[in-house]
This record gives sequence, C-alpha cells and structure tokens, in this order.
Amino acid sequence: RQMCIRDSNQDVLRARRDQLNDWGVKIQWVGRRPKLWASVIDELETAEKLTKRNKVLTLTMCVNYGSRIEIVDAVNEVASLVAKKKLKPGSVTEKSFAKLLSTHPLGDVDLFIRSSGEKRISNFLLWQSAYAELVFSDVLWPDFDRNALWASIAEYLSLIHISEPTRPRLI
Repeated sequence: RQMCIRDSNQDVLRARRDQLNDWGVKIQWVGRRPKLWASVIDELETAEKLTKRNKVLTLTMCVNYGSRIEIVDAVNEVASLVAKKKLKPGSVTEKSFAKLLSTHPLGDVDLFIRSSGEKRISNFLLWQSAYAELVFSDVLWPDFDRNALWASIAEYLSLIHISEPTRPRLI
C-alpha cells in the first residue's frame, strides 16, 4: 500500500504530519536536495523520523522531483561507474539501472491516477510507469476524495485482467 504525491509543501506537511502519524502512515520523500530550502528538508526529515515505524500506508512526497533529470542522474552515475572501472560497459540491465534511480525503493507503478482533467503524466515517474494503467479523472486534486479514488480504482479494475494477482501502487 503505497501512495505518491507530488508538489506538496512544508505547511501542508506540518499541518498533516501528526494526523498521518496517528493513522499509521509512513512518510518518505524523494527528489533532489540541491536548491531546496533547508527548512523544507528539515520538515521532510522530521516527518520521516516521526513516522518511520508506521506500516498502514506509505506516503511518498515528491519534492523538487522530475523524472527526466532522475534518469539523467542515473545515466551519469553509470558513466561514472564505468570510468572508475566499477562497472563493465554494456553490462547495465533494466533491473540494475532502476536501482540507480532516486525512486528505486518505490518499484513499478500499477495504477497512475491523474486528477484535474489533464491527459498527461507531466515528467512524473516515467520509468516506473512504463507499464502502469493510466486513469484520468476530471476531479481537481483538492476535491479528490474517497469517492473519486474508488471510481479510479473501479476503472483500473476494468482495465486489468482480474485473474492476475496485483498489488496496486497508487500514484
């Protein structure tokens, strides 16, 4: 049970952190630290520490994150490892490359929900969503409630083969 939200800010996090902790939600974040305010990083790290033992749901906040730059960073890491002779040229696999992505603990996305009526994924988890089912909702994010979530899940279930065992990662 994992959910990923992008573009959250420190005021929202601070306001909801204790409530999410009470609900058993583990908070984690991915993104690039350079150019982030220290106060934002402090808020995110405080939330991670407070909720690290929670197991009901994992909420991953994507802060200062973009999928293209994540892939570029991983490619640069491959080049660096080859230059240092820690990796043989031509030996990279999809699995080994995925481990170099900053989001590698998240794994692949099964269900990608895009709210607000937009029909694009906007540079978000491009690698991880390669085989995801995409569900587009006209409901704006602030109004996206459990009814909208269940409607999206129902649409997802109509898209997949019910006989296939799956554990959706909600994005």
